[in-house]
Amino acid sequence: MNQEVKKLLEAKFNIIPLTKDNDGKGCHIKDWQNIKFEARDFNENNNIGINLHQSGLVDVDLDSINAELFGRKFLNSNTYIFGIKNSKGFVKQTHYLFSNTKQLVFTKREYPNKSTIAELRVEGNTVCPPSVAKSKLFNNEWCERVWIKADVQMGDDPNLLEKFNKLCAASVLKDLLEKRNSNNYPFVKLASCLDSYRDWE
Repeated sequence: MNQEVKKLLEAKFNIIPLTKDNDGKGCHIKDWQNIKFEARDFNENNNIGINLHQSGLVDVDLDSINAELFGRKFLNSNTYIFGIKNSKGFVKQTHYLFSNTKQLVFTKREYPNKSTIAELRVEGNTVCPPSVAKSKLFNNEWCERVWIKADVQMGDDPNLLEKFNKLCAASVLKDLLEKRNSNNYPFVKLASCLDSYRDWE
């Protein structure tokens, strides 16, 4: 754990000592949002969180199976990426970190049933490797956070919001297509509209 803390600090992440209580994502330290923690503030009883605002980052947090799938298609992979690994060793690629040079704000997209597709997060904390915390994508199972890509230069994508919106739209469409009945005509019309007004195949 100490080596991971030192590596993150050397990479200029502002990180937070989290508790392993409840869901493994909380911090009991008052005013943690404005504190710059050092390596000595962490111990083996801590998870590690990234202070997104202090670090100047936007976290593309893929909160659904469809978003995780389309994130791989639409998002740039030339940045820090981490995911979650469950007890059976299955890994999902759920977090893409980018420099927030465009001053993006918190953005949340939902399915028609109000469950979350994905979020652009610019404040609060993101639980990062090698922490273990609960995950909605694995039915609230305790999952290890694992790096997919690290030790790279932080990515900066001026088109991040557009790509985020595309992956969210594709996630909804996939969900609707999977639930469709035998009447495909509305989807033929929808595909025609997308072909006319978007640069999608």
